[in-house]
Amino acid sequence: MSRAAIFLFLASVICARPAAAQTTKPPVIPGSLWDDLREFVETPAVPGYETQLAEKVRAKLAAFHPVTDNLGDVIVTIGSGSPHRLLVAPFDEPGFVVSGITDDGYLRLQRLPESSPALPPIFNQLWSAQPVKLGTSSGKWLDGVVPGLSVHLQDVRANPPKAGDIENRYVDIGASSADEVRHAGVDILSPVAINRSLTSLGDEKMAGAAVGDRFGAAVLVRILRRIDPVNVRGTLTVAFVAQQWTGARGLQRILTTSQADEMIYVGRLFPGGTVPGAQGLHRAPRREPGSGVLLGLDQTSGELSGFAGELKQLADTNKIPFATDYSAALIPSSYLPMPVLPAKWAHLAIAVASHDTPGETI
Repeated sequence: MSRAAIFLFLASVICARPAAAQTTKPPVIPGSLWDDLREFVETPAVPGYETQLAEKVRAKLAAFHPVTDNLGDVIVTIGSGSPHRLLVAPFDEPGFVVSGITDDGYLRLQRLPESSPALPPIFNQLWSAQPVKLGTSSGKWLDGVVPGLSVHLQDVRANPPKAGDIENRYVDIGASSADEVRHAGVDILSPVAINRSLTSLGDEKMAGAAVGDRFGAAVLVRILRRIDPVNVRGTLTVAFVAQQWTGARGLQRILTTSQADEMIYVGRLFPGGTVPGAQGLHRAPRREPGSGVLLGLDQTSGELSGFAGELKQLADTNKIPFATDYSAALIPSSYLPMPVLPAKWAHLAIAVASHDTPGETI
């Protein structure tokens, strides 16, 4: 299987649309793109706590004998020899962990990632007065709620606490003491994710918390189901990586261990920074859902060349909608040595509206 065949597989699945607009939730067809995406979206996976989602990915790909490393990356390798091509999709999501338990049974929180320019400034605030899920020591998920603050009932009306302040964030699971909380299986560092379900909006749109973090994994699962290993030329590694939101740790591990010649990363675009334009530096405009396959670049103008140009030519030849959009780096800068990206690599994505909110839409 050539690079062109792999890319066209990817692009065709990324651009897949329902046969007609849906007015109700699509029927659950086992193995369909909708079914995989629904299952992935409805499985919380805060960075460092992706085990349950990794197990679901492994179960869907059991025929390929996937392996899991100690970071939680799920890896499928087909073929041998060169060229070595790498397909990557992340599957974690931003969320919280329990940072404290009060004597009367309420939970304090700390965000993961703790600071991130890629998250919207109102990320914390959007969790106010919302239902949440808490991971327990037994692997189950408990229901909880984040109470909402009423500014009208605060003592300091001139400078009331803000709903987005992490020090004003509590979770109620119905416990009346710290002992009851721990008896339920919740403790310090237990993961907390916002409640969610994948919803059809009726006009080919799908919405749900973390859908932008999961579509790439659903696409790669579907791609693997359509690949005949006999037709793979060289080595093809497909990796579902953990902890993308906390320094791209899973991606860094895969890059270090795979030594691939080419890589296609399929996942959300990362906002942040400014790009040059005719009037100087400005925020890159965001494309709307339905824009087709997007190529993530650190700039949004100019002629595409090299690997990106080859993919653009393939898309044009096969009449696949293809455009560029701004994306910050796949691996954030660090004081640690950075892994080397393959000589040829590209970041494929789709447009996401209301990114990193409970109602984000693709």
